[in-house]
Amino acid sequence: MYWDKTWSERIVDKNSVKMNTEKLEYLIAILSTLPRYTSLRKADIGCGTGMHALRMRKIFRGWDGNWTGFDLAQSAIDWAKSYGLNAYCADFSSFDHQDKYDLFLFLDSLEHIEDEDAVIETIKRTGNKGFRIFGNIPLYLSSHDGGFERAMNIEVLMKFLFKCGCADLWQQIYGVKGYPYMVFEAK
Repeated sequence: MYWDKTWSERIVDKNSVKMNTEKLEYLIAILSTLPRYTSLRKADIGCGTGMHALRMRKIFRGWDGNWTGFDLAQSAIDWAKSYGLNAYCADFSSFDHQDKYDLFLFLDSLEHIEDEDAVIETIKRTGNKGFRIFGNIPLYLSSHDGGFERAMNIEVLMKFLFKCGCADLWQQIYGVKGYPYMVFEAK
């Protein structure tokens, strides 16, 4: 499977993953301004190795206590579990959810969602009243071999969020190494 292979190639060792660290640092900086997220029940869709949760754990005690990660790559999930994170190698939209969530995270993952309608229905079914969605998207289409990625922009994002039931959007454009991204929060 493509995602398992790509994560296997990115995991360098127990403490290191090959990633765009500047983009990671920017997302962590934004998330660290949102301490209210700490106590919310979080579903991290496309969590990879759980690196965002691990970094937030260092900033806010208990961040990962209400965090559940979902990813298609077993190699990434094994890494996340080795750090005690509650993570599943599963498709978020077909997982048998026992929990309800206050916050859905799409950190470097929304552009890779193939069955958007199934994810939207799962968010609507598993979201607590007043749930939020936080994430980031690239504003360019990267080319890579084998994985699904769709072109993202504000219109595509708004359509997705509106279908989820969100009406209020905060967004900010930022750049990393000359590439444009958008970070957003919706409720």
